[in-house]
Amino acid sequence: MRDWEQVIDRYDYKSVGLQVLYFNERAVRFIKITSIGYNFVDISTDIEAIYSTDPLEVDPETTLPIPKYNLFPEMIETDDGNRYDSDCDNDNHEYEHTGDNNLYGNRIVLKLPQPYMIHSVKFWLWEESSYEIEVSTSEEGDWTEVYSERDVSGWRTATFDRQPVMFIKIVGESSDSGYFTLSALQCPAT
Repeated sequence: MRDWEQVIDRYDYKSVGLQVLYFNERAVRFIKITSIGYNFVDISTDIEAIYSTDPLEVDPETTLPIPKYNLFPEMIETDDGNRYDSDCDNDNHEYEHTGDNNLYGNRIVLKLPQPYMIHSVKFWLWEESSYEIEVSTSEEGDWTEVYSERDVSGWRTATFDRQPVMFIKIVGESSDSGYFTLSALQCPAT
């Protein structure tokens, strides 16, 4: 019989896709992944356990990573069903805006693949706009407004209290066209 020790708890988060999970250094012979309730674990790829010397900050209370690089997803889907490539170079964690991938819509919802402790967002507004940013850890809602500005344009950096985030909602309106457009999204702001 083995003595199992829980090192990560993601019960409160519906994560999807590739998960990169961090825990404190320890000797490990076996790894057990358990699904509880609605979270069915379907592992369709290899599991890798590695020792990393890369500096990583982890929130001690939630065990969620505090990223130092841009988490902008490879593909963005807005609530109106439009999809956009981010042109994200995942090896260097950099997003390069090409001019073809503007995000349009008065309500843009972005989903991260797993929860992170986030405290900032940065993006480019093409024309004078007003907007608010809300964050959540669930698809069902429970949105928290964390930042808003009126009648601004250009590079915008929104900073707020560090908190668990899986969803970012940006609701905006352009003063000129009435249609909100942003690009070059960075999360966290780098």
